[in-house]
Amino acid sequence: MIRIAICDDDKEITYSIKKHLESKGKLLQDESLSIFQYQSGVDFLRDVEQGTYFHIAFMDIEMKERNGIEIGHSLRSHPGGDEIVMIYISAYENYFEALARVSNFSFIRKPLDMDIVDEVFSHAFAFCLKLKNGTHRAMLFHDYVGNSNQAVKIEEIVYMKTDKHILEIYIWDKQSNSISYRKKIYSSIAQALEKLPKNQFIQCGRSYLVNLDYVNKLRYTYLTFIDQDMTSLPIGRTHIDNVKKAYLKWRGL
Repeated sequence: MIRIAICDDDKEITYSIKKHLESKGKLLQDESLSIFQYQSGVDFLRDVEQGTYFHIAFMDIEMKERNGIEIGHSLRSHPGGDEIVMIYISAYENYFEALARVSNFSFIRKPLDMDIVDEVFSHAFAFCLKLKNGTHRAMLFHDYVGNSNQAVKIEEIVYMKTDKHILEIYIWDKQSNSISYRKKIYSSIAQALEKLPKNQFIQCGRSYLVNLDYVNKLRYTYLTFIDQDMTSLPIGRTHIDNVKKAYLKWRGL
């Protein structure tokens, strides 16, 4: 899943970009798009600081409170913020020198030409896929069997199951659209949560830690993943409210 933020105080612009990207997302075969709208750069930055991760951000420059360039600089100083592709939009072109200091950006001039939006987004999307298929956003665990540190890509983790201080990691098999067992590691759920994006991973019971990217449906007492077998996990009674809130926020609902 590629997560996209659209940040502009003009609701019509955020809506038009969102609808356009949704139509493009329907044509994708191996990836899906999750799109969020913000009318304030401050609100966007607050979600990032709380653990929400984005691959691409469409960012207006001239906004109230803080402009898009200031938001970009703050974003780059945040862990993981340097990986987000910034696509700036503005009616003016006199910002290029300031934008160059933000790095890793593109620029689209208002009024928006959707052909240009397509071109810029396609480049950003391809770049994000390369990052996802690389070694970024990996976390180290102490291997239960080999007694050594092992790296696991965060993007691949579907869920974890705990048994005392041993965690079993289950990862996504892209070729078969299925979930496969990866390994056992020395870690508690609390220790794993310290290393993972806060809003992306949620504890759904005493024994399970789930990556919301792979959740397809949420029911009152269980959740179902996107794999072909429709694997499901129970939701503990004391975790129901937290899981529901986290799921809705992660999906931008």
